[in-house]
Amino acid sequence: MAKPIMDLVDLNKQDVVVISAGANGVYMNSCSVALLKITKFIQNNCNTNMIIYGVPHRYDLAEYSCVNRAIQAFKCKLKKVATLFKHVTLLECNYGREYCTNHGMHLNGRGRRRVSKQLASVISKLTAV
Repeated sequence: MAKPIMDLVDLNKQDVVVISAGANGVYMNSCSVALLKITKFIQNNCNTNMIIYGVPHRYDLAEYSCVNRAIQAFKCKLKKVATLFKHVTLLECNYGREYCTNHGMHLNGRGRRRVSKQLASVISKLTAV
């Protein structure tokens, strides 16, 4: 079993770690590796709260593209993993095209503000005394 990251050892339930599961891993066909690493990280750091920001849809690709299909499959698996751990919250990123830049892969200002508000809300709930 992997050792916990030393900077995280001193964290507790009043702290929150945010994990961003980006689309690059899905694009590179390494979903199973990414899922395994995220799972091990969660298992090794159960002393603190975690929020996993899921993989966004790629609007620069066709809906039926192999990458978007892989993203959907990865999201389902990630959700199953997240539900196994009480200290993990999955932040779904089901945003529409209007929250993305012109090329369709990254969030625009409006999208980033939405994510920030969602993160702030979840963090506030997790750390409330």
